[in-house]
Amino acid sequence: MDQKIVINQVVLLNLSSHFTLTQIQKKKSSKRIVGALIGKQVDRNLFLSGSFEAPFSDSRPKMVDIEFMQKKTLMYKAITYYKETELLGWYSITSDEKPSKKDFQVYEKIRMYCENPICLLLNPNPKVAMSVANELAVKLFEMKGGEFK
Repeated sequence: MDQKIVINQVVLLNLSSHFTLTQIQKKKSSKRIVGALIGKQVDRNLFLSGSFEAPFSDSRPKMVDIEFMQKKTLMYKAITYYKETELLGWYSITSDEKPSKKDFQVYEKIRMYCENPICLLLNPNPKVAMSVANELAVKLFEMKGGEFK
C-alpha cells in the first residue's frame, strides 16, 4: 500500500518562524528546537495541517511538556479547520541527519498519546542536506523495529 504525505505550507512556515525567533532571542544556544505536529491520518496517509512550538529542555526529568502539547492540540480542535486533527508527532530543528537519543526520549513520551508518532527533522543549515535545488531540507521518520526509519 502506497503512503501519501502532505505537509501544509503553514507547517513549514511555522518551523521557519520558530527557528528564526529562537535565533533572535538567543536563548541558550540550543542545538535542538522542538515542537508538535498536528494533522490527520487516514490509513497510512498523513496530512500535516499545523504545528506549534513546545517547551523543550535538554535537562531532565521533563525534557518536553507532553501535557502542553495535548492541551494545545485540543485548543486547535476548537477551530473549525482543525476539528479533526490530532497530535501526530513532533518536529526537531537540528543539523542532525537522523533522530538522536533526545528524539527517542521525546518519542517515548509522545507515544502515550498517539500510536505511532512521526518525527520531522528540519536542517536549518542545508548545505549538505539538499542535493537538488528544489528539495527541502526536511526528513520524516517513524519508528520501525526499535529504530527510526
